[in-house]
Amino acid sequence: MFRKYKWTICFIVLTPVLIIACFFLLGGGHGWIEPTIILFPFATIQFIRSSTIDLGFLLAGFFQYPLYGLLIDSFQKKNITKILLITLHVILILVSYQFIPKHFQ
Repeated sequence: MFRKYKWTICFIVLTPVLIIACFFLLGGGHGWIEPTIILFPFATIQFIRSSTIDLGFLLAGFFQYPLYGLLIDSFQKKNITKILLITLHVILILVSYQFIPKHFQ
């Protein structure tokens, strides 16, 4: 059963590590926001309308990688799924990066 969800389990384990790394790199608002934008664009897409990250978007960022894994595990054409996910991820990074609040720059 677990073999079927290889990518999902891998990303479930990886997500908390990435969140902790981003937390320390943010440095209480005095560090780097770029790693957070690159790793969690679903959480930082909020910058389009606000200069803060709401709880809903924070949860979207938390479930982002497990959802990626579930999508990869669910579809037969895994390479196409990976390419589409990477493309979506990069587009969200570029959009989020354009709307970084001034106090983060």
